[in-house]
Amino acid sequence: MLAHTDTFTGLPNRRAFDELIRDVIVRARRGELQAALFMIDIDNFKLFNDRYGHQAGDDCLRKISAVLRDYAERRQDAVARWGGEEFAVLLYGTNLEGARAVADEMLEGVRGLHLEHAGNPPGIVTMSIGIAMLAEKFITESSLWVQAADHALYISKRSSRNRATTSG
Repeated sequence: MLAHTDTFTGLPNRRAFDELIRDVIVRARRGELQAALFMIDIDNFKLFNDRYGHQAGDDCLRKISAVLRDYAERRQDAVARWGGEEFAVLLYGTNLEGARAVADEMLEGVRGLHLEHAGNPPGIVTMSIGIAMLAEKFITESSLWVQAADHALYISKRSSRNRATTSG
């Protein structure tokens, strides 16, 4: 049996999250839901690890995991460790306005940890978020949904970091 939990953070891993996305797509084909997908990356995390050490980096990942879980709190929502310092969040039954509100709360929650990060311009750990709403064009190919959220994340990181961007 293949593992579905990231033992480090206790979150579902990418394999489990891929299954969740497939389930959302099946439900969407029946016209049963709206959903938002977030791709999240901790800003300048390599610099954090280089400066403070991997143990501090591990602690940082655990704390951010807890914040993400706190704001994706509904039973049907899902947070997963995508890999490295990347996370994915799936919000069921959420419109664009709701997704933006949750993203803003997550950003504020991470900033509220006040984790020192001298290699990051605000001086604390921050993260960037890319948001993609479930759309008709993603129902046939879920990887396109992930690509849209990842593209929005890239724009957040390229713009100024420490922000959420919605795919167009």
